[in-house]
Amino acid sequence: MSLFERLRKDMLRALKEDKEKASLLKTLIGEIQRDPAKDYSDKKVVKVIQKYLKSLEENLKLGAITREVYEKEKRLLEEYLPKMVSEEEIRAFLAKLDFSKFKNKMQAVGEVIKHFGSERVDGKKVQEIVRNYEP
Repeated sequence: MSLFERLRKDMLRALKEDKEKASLLKTLIGEIQRDPAKDYSDKKVVKVIQKYLKSLEENLKLGAITREVYEKEKRLLEEYLPKMVSEEEIRAFLAKLDFSKFKNKMQAVGEVIKHFGSERVDGKKVQEIVRNYEP
């Protein structure tokens, strides 16, 4: 079952049990369906969820939502995201890289993202780790 199908199935189930969850999932599904290319791939769905999470963080900073709403929605959305790569895993990968082939160490960021996949790592976090990494 694709991630998009899982969202739809969970939304239908939530209509009976949890109206807030159903509303959140409806919003996500609507955002995914706005894509004119009708791309419902897992990768696309993950990007939409990540984008929604970032907007939640911004709304929390602006005071548009409460911490309670933020935590609840974040918890619900994270159920649908792939397991994120830990800082330790990134450092272990960096330890195996040959930094002599790079003009500067920041080129390792692309290698990390390519290795783990853009949906499993936060680019800003990878940049920070690489910037502070000493080969």
